[in-house]
Amino acid sequence: STVCRGKPTPPYDTMKELVDTCLKMLDHWDIKVQGFGAWCIFYLTQDNPEFMARTLEAGLSCSRLCKLLSSADVMGPVLKVCGNIASGTQPQTQLVIDAQVLGKLPMVFKAKRSKDEQRRDVCWLISNVMSGPPEHIQAVIDAELIPLVMVCLSPTADDFMRKEAVWALANSTQHATPSQIRFLVSSGCIPHLCRVLSLPDAKLVRVAVEGLYGLMKIGEEAGASDVSFYTQAVSSVKGFQALAAHKEHKDLDTRQQVTYLLSYQDISAVMADTAEEELAAVKIQAAMRGRQARREVGELKEQTAAAVKIQAVQRGREARKEVQEMKAAKANAVDGSKPASEVGLEVLDIERSPEEEAAAVKIQAVQRGREARKEVEAIKEHREQEAAAVKIQAVQRGREDRKKVEEMKASRAAAAEDAAAVS
Repeated sequence: STVCRGKPTPPYDTMKELVDTCLKMLDHWDIKVQGFGAWCIFYLTQDNPEFMARTLEAGLSCSRLCKLLSSADVMGPVLKVCGNIASGTQPQTQLVIDAQVLGKLPMVFKAKRSKDEQRRDVCWLISNVMSGPPEHIQAVIDAELIPLVMVCLSPTADDFMRKEAVWALANSTQHATPSQIRFLVSSGCIPHLCRVLSLPDAKLVRVAVEGLYGLMKIGEEAGASDVSFYTQAVSSVKGFQALAAHKEHKDLDTRQQVTYLLSYQDISAVMADTAEEELAAVKIQAAMRGRQARREVGELKEQTAAAVKIQAVQRGREARKEVQEMKAAKANAVDGSKPASEVGLEVLDIERSPEEEAAAVKIQAVQRGREARKEVEAIKEHREQEAAAVKIQAVQRGREDRKKVEEMKASRAAAAEDAAAVS
């Protein structure tokens, strides 16, 4: 392995027999021999795409490497070989995915004997895979490796792990689908990327800005709800203030991306104001609905009491009528001189009582009040709809005006840069 470490690596044809020997060493019964074989392959294929392709053609098996990852004694060099393969072409990266290597990475990362260097290599391998198409990014998500990426972005992680994790997220925003970006954002990537903006490493800041720019672009393609979600996430951790500190970044692309991202700061403020207005409106509506409900309950009780009163009066009248008829029948049986129909007429001709009149008037008043309030509510609802439409139109006009202003600023800046370049 010491000989293989020499640079530059000789042509593959002159090293073919050595490569074949190294591949056989991976299957040796002695674990130390397996480790030396893995180190040889790592050194030979490092930063050498042609050598890697020829070695894979010669029989380097990702499935065999995956099995060797379970052994702590050879875990380090085998992980580095897998990282070399994943950093190659997309078909080579797919070999690593198909061999289920990603599923072993959490175990490698959390192993007690894992060193910081091995954890860094895990981050590096994940970053290489996430630079690929959506299928490769999904493989990382399915292997539940995103939490590891977030751990590598934490303040306690070392600089190399943080660098690779930031690269992993920035790479993913180049090819990820909207649903994959939503998953990354919901996993907490935005606060971590915004935290990187405060670091003194200008290159790492550039990568973090690129990641934020990429996910916001994909959010635009997905729709307004995604943009709102991402914008609020950046605003909640004071990400726009951190971005504003890099408006004069030495990299031109970074400056343009920062300007683009800051254009969402005004939208975030409008969204916040709108959210406060909506909350206030909800509280007012809740109070009004409560008042209306209490009023309706009170009216219902009054109407019910009035109806009960009328029914009681009516039952009393019916009872008295039956009593008078019974008395008339008895009187007719004793004295047939007077017709039964004429007995007790003065009693049967009962007028409506004042209580019954008052109850009837109360029911009519409640009903008329209810109809009037329905008309008033319809008028209020129409006015509220008109006010909401005016508010939406105002927000939209403001957004369009801000966009025009940003375009004018960008145009002037570009013209100034062109003039400076010419001079």
